[in-house]
Amino acid sequence: MVGVAAGAAGTKISATLKPDDNAVAELIGEPRSSTREALETLLDADRAAIDARLAYTTPRTLRIEAGVEGVDGTGQVDDSGAIQRILDSASRGSTIVFGLPGSSRHFRIDKTLVINTGQLRVIGTGADHYSASLHTAAPITMLQVRESGLILDQVAFSSSPERGAEQATGVEFLGSDAADIDGHVLRCAFFKLLRGVVMRGKNLRIENSLFSSGRTGIHVGGADKTFHQKFESRNLIAHANRFHAMGVKPDDADVMISNEHQHSASQINNNFFDYSWGGNQIAIHGAASAEHSAINMVGNSHHQMAGAAYSLDRVSTCKVSSAQVVGDTASEGVAVSLTNSNAVSLVDVSVSNHHVGFQVSDAVHIALRGVTASQNRSDGLILGRGLNRLTLDGVSAFGNDGWGITGVPPTNAYRGLVSSYLNQRGDLSPDLGL
Repeated sequence: MVGVAAGAAGTKISATLKPDDNAVAELIGEPRSSTREALETLLDADRAAIDARLAYTTPRTLRIEAGVEGVDGTGQVDDSGAIQRILDSASRGSTIVFGLPGSSRHFRIDKTLVINTGQLRVIGTGADHYSASLHTAAPITMLQVRESGLILDQVAFSSSPERGAEQATGVEFLGSDAADIDGHVLRCAFFKLLRGVVMRGKNLRIENSLFSSGRTGIHVGGADKTFHQKFESRNLIAHANRFHAMGVKPDDADVMISNEHQHSASQINNNFFDYSWGGNQIAIHGAASAEHSAINMVGNSHHQMAGAAYSLDRVSTCKVSSAQVVGDTASEGVAVSLTNSNAVSLVDVSVSNHHVGFQVSDAVHIALRGVTASQNRSDGLILGRGLNRLTLDGVSAFGNDGWGITGVPPTNAYRGLVSSYLNQRGDLSPDLGL
């Protein structure tokens, strides 16, 4: 062991079998105490702080269920305060488990819950969408995420308004103040909400979740100006979700990428949309100065929509492929609408039983390949004004009640294989020049 002694010429260090208590005590600032007493004094002073720090920084598993930390779970009492205290006590990397609530089967939330800790995993118990349910009757955002890295698994969010009066939002992802969300939503459910999930930032994956009987399922918006220090919107992956009986008003959408901020580099793949009573199923609307770009929509299935399966406006370098659209004969809308866009491809997309199949206008470098419009109540394909460098190849229109293909002659069109037959009004309108 090492003994330490202080002298006029400096500190002397010598190897001994036993430390010099007085020398060590003097070195650590306790000249009248033994080494043992001095060290115990220091440890006692710091022990509470050390314990508190370890509790905050060590990943733990916390439970939210009836009877824990004041949680009621009956649905008769607001649980938001008790749940917020549990969320605030979680350290980075912790897991928060929602146990089963009381007989009501849900936790009542009257105030917004806020997650300020990163890298949390919040999960329900059980194998169904109803294993942990948060319910509100208030016009609030039920959960707001203000840090990155949240995994949200098997949690349901619901409200109970009259149809068309939805005001609550399920989850709003802000991410960090630099808009880093880096989040994952899986096997969750969102019922009767104004918006199910709101994304404000970058890097969010939503999969195997259910959105039902609400206004908008997924909404991609702009920055929260009171929170974000810098902002970028990109990298949404929406995969294998179901959107059922969504929409009330024309500006609703099952998936909406709004014109609040430029968005890019996203995938909307292999989702199932059915019985959309108002609005559109996928609506991607950019701004004149900020087109949305590099968004791929692959393998989606669409059934019975009042509006469009795809409403695309001011987008560039985007692609819709391998999509099946079976519309609603009561609709007065267009199943696939593309306007004010550049470098967009529609590949292997079929539309049937809607009002109008496809309508394209005011766009440049547009390719329709393997596109089929059949048995629609009006026209199969309408080519509007302002089309330049249009490619039609493998386009088929048959059995429509209006024209097969009609509209205004495009500029610089390339026509490959185009077939149109058995359309009641006519197959190709003569003024197209195709």
